Amino acid sequence: MTVIPKEWIRLPSEDNTGYLLVSLEGGAQRIPMVVETKNVAVEDVALEKEQEFSILLEFAEELLVYKDEEEYYAKAGTCFAAESLIPSPIPSPEEHASCAGCESDGYFDESSKAMVQGRVMEIRPKGKSDGSDEGVVFTITCLGYSFIVICWEEAETLKDLAPGNIVSGIFWVWGWPKESDR
Repeated sequence: MTVIPKEWIRLPSEDNTGYLLVSLEGGAQRIPMVVETKNVAVEDVALEKEQEFSILLEFAEELLVYKDEEEYYAKAGTCFAAESLIPSPIPSPEEHASCAGCESDGYFDESSKAMVQGRVMEIRPKGKSDGSDEGVVFTITCLGYSFIVICWEEAETLKDLAPGNIVSGIFWVWGWPKESDR
């Protein structure tokens, strides 16, 4: 996925975890989003320049599956479109200016979460090289973007998952530059 990294919200720490504000590019609209990075060095990210990233959504809470868009609108009881993405609140520069690179204060503990509704496009077989032996991995589209989703503990909810279903939930957003862009 093409993104424009905007700024480090929190520089990578001793455990190599950082938080990066990016702008998703190339979909129906540009979307600012905080992604959690793991094992990504500051020099691997080109700020303010288009860069190819892998973006992964990991189930966090409230996973719901609907047969199709019609069922979603009938049962969801929400005003959100069947394909919608609400990133967690992005702190203003004033709110995080003094925290960039500082010790954890708990403020950013949930900053890489997003509420996502999307259409299932593909369900991946278990045992792929992405470490999904125990989880359910599938691809969704949302606002012109394609996301890989992994769910570790929701096998019962996802047992009848099929292409065309609408999935709704809260997800951790992970991201890292593709090897060719490092």
